Amino acid sequence: MQLYSRHELKKKLRGAREVILAIIAFSAAVSCALAFCLNIPRQRILALGEHISQTSSDSVFVPTSNDCIRIAETISVRRSDEPKIFRNRSLGSWKPVHNTPFLSDGPCQTYKSKYTPYNDSSLSQSVCSSIKKCINAKSVILLRTTSSVKITPEKIAFFRSLVVEAGWSSNQHVVFLVHHNQFENSTAEQKQLILKESTIPVEFHPLCFVFTDGDVYDAFNIYDSQYFDAHTTFAYFMQLHPQYDFGWMIEDDVRYTGRWNELFHNVDVLWRQRNPNKREGPDFVSFEDICEPSLDWEHYKSCASLFPRSGQRHTLGVVVGWSRRLTDYVIERLDRGENCYSEIFAPSIAHNKSLNSLFVPHTLFTDNEVNKNLGRVPSCSNSLPGQEGTPGGWTYRCDGGTARRFYNTWKIYGSCFPAALLHPVKI
Repeated sequence: MQLYSRHELKKKLRGAREVILAIIAFSAAVSCALAFCLNIPRQRILALGEHISQTSSDSVFVPTSNDCIRIAETISVRRSDEPKIFRNRSLGSWKPVHNTPFLSDGPCQTYKSKYTPYNDSSLSQSVCSSIKKCINAKSVILLRTTSSVKITPEKIAFFRSLVVEAGWSSNQHVVFLVHHNQFENSTAEQKQLILKESTIPVEFHPLCFVFTDGDVYDAFNIYDSQYFDAHTTFAYFMQLHPQYDFGWMIEDDVRYTGRWNELFHNVDVLWRQRNPNKREGPDFVSFEDICEPSLDWEHYKSCASLFPRSGQRHTLGVVVGWSRRLTDYVIERLDRGENCYSEIFAPSIAHNKSLNSLFVPHTLFTDNEVNKNLGRVPSCSNSLPGQEGTPGGWTYRCDGGTARRFYNTWKIYGSCFPAALLHPVKI
């Protein structure tokens, strides 16, 4: 009997999963392709939302191919009914930070126009129950949250907008990475109980991936906490789901005042503009400049045994994207017992493996209450092409109240703001 090392065994299991998932994906694709040849009467478009609202929360909804078509058409109808405002960008006391570009030239959004389509749960419920069966996605959005997350009407609207816009409208799956604070690993039955007793609304349960600290530690044996090692959770999920070629990880206190599908589309456009001769996409994506850490930033020391400071790269980790190629390199290092601070580890691996990294500049905002310490000009030394001299901080930073004040101004006064990516917004 041949014995395999832990690392070799993981590789063989991943290969087996890929074969099985490829067969499943092919079957789903054939089914959906046949379904789209059907002629669905327009008067049946809204039938699915009505069906879902009559379904008990404990039952399991299994979508048919026709249901998938109706969801897509329902979203299309709602989009066509939205008001389009291009010029009324009333910012009040706020102004864009110099040399930060607008993310989108599309219509600006008020808080009402952004979230009114998500006032009721019918569309979100149908998408949550159906997206994994209706869309054969190669990319996934991982929303970092917890089993005890504080739920407000605003947060529910944010969840719904992310599921519909970043998920369905962007041909991506959405998964809620639900962290439960427990340093023992958990069984499938325990995960179900954790989710049932969690604060997360039932409509999102089909998208939830529950894990404990013990589960992640059991996978890599070099895990400390979610704060320092958020990337290990990213790697853990991607290792278990090899069908995805690309993954995004987003923290639950990030907000976007535009449409999420437009944001991800603009990332693709930016990459093609900067790399017209490259057929492959980026391996690492961030919305903050990707820098060599400065000497006065203490976290670089946690990575000094793996990368010299000149070989380290750092970026804010609240919205980041990884390719499968980068993911495999990260998993390889973790399997070897190598790990360090979350916001350095993955971008440094990408840098040292000469992978494709992309910084996406976007508009930052300032008002009269903001002092100079909340922003940085220029961004950093050793900049990637395209980020030289681009400021950082203000409404997209690790902490502070600037993003929340901007968001509340947009919400309370009904202003039509340009698309802005914000962090942290804790309300």
